[in-house]
Amino acid sequence: MLKTYMKNTSILHIKDFDEGRNELLADVLFGEVITDETKRYIQGESVITSPIACSNSNEFKTESGSFYIAEGHTFNLTISTKEWAVIKENAQYLHDHVLQTNQYN
Repeated sequence: MLKTYMKNTSILHIKDFDEGRNELLADVLFGEVITDETKRYIQGESVITSPIACSNSNEFKTESGSFYIAEGHTFNLTISTKEWAVIKENAQYLHDHVLQTNQYN
């Protein structure tokens, strides 16, 4: 099984807060590629995964069947659906935002 290895990794908990809700829609990984055995990504590329299907410590399998290994500490960040819409449009924004947020965690 081919894996993608990531650093500066965060689990993004995407929640719907509209109209007083607090509903978890999905958990996804965001991080920087160290190495990629699948040859889909280049070193240093920022990656947002499909939703996480299951995890074991620092190993993650996504709903699309991809495998990821998070090197170092994995951070947790809850974001709204509105923030998610912005993030999907601009992964670099997320990369900078997550790194800045994680400096204070």
